[in-house]
Amino acid sequence: CIRDSFTIVLVAVVLLAVLDVERYRRIRKGLAQPEVLRAAEWVVMVVPLMIAVVESFDSLAYVLLLAAEGAALMTWGGFTRVRRRAVVGLIAITTAIALGVLIPLIGEVRDGLTGGGWLIVGAVAALIFIVAGSLIEKQRVRIGEQLSRWGEILEAWE
Repeated sequence: CIRDSFTIVLVAVVLLAVLDVERYRRIRKGLAQPEVLRAAEWVVMVVPLMIAVVESFDSLAYVLLLAAEGAALMTWGGFTRVRRRAVVGLIAITTAIALGVLIPLIGEVRDGLTGGGWLIVGAVAALIFIVAGSLIEKQRVRIGEQLSRWGEILEAWE
């Protein structure tokens, strides 16, 4: 049920907030960050995401929940300048987009996609790859410069 997953996400957010308060307290006092705190943070970040991924095969509403969780983690990672949160959020958003496309496609395949349907799927996929490749190639230098800037910014993050 989507309500149960929403409750899990709320509990995870509260636990992450508690872990973050403890992390900042240790930073202020100059204490080392125990690995147990980092491991707990990873578990609390990843488990609700995995539940949403598994449940998304039953309902596409979970894909929206996964995207919202990812956006929240990415935003929180940006505000607190913690790279791992931003990366987990980005992975969650990317996974939500992929699942949003793949789950309906898997349903069509399961129901028996005809020859013309496969032709349409292949043509659309080829068109997407050609357009994306040409756009990336045109902007290659600019993309490289932007990635270098982002790398410099993220170097200072924890």
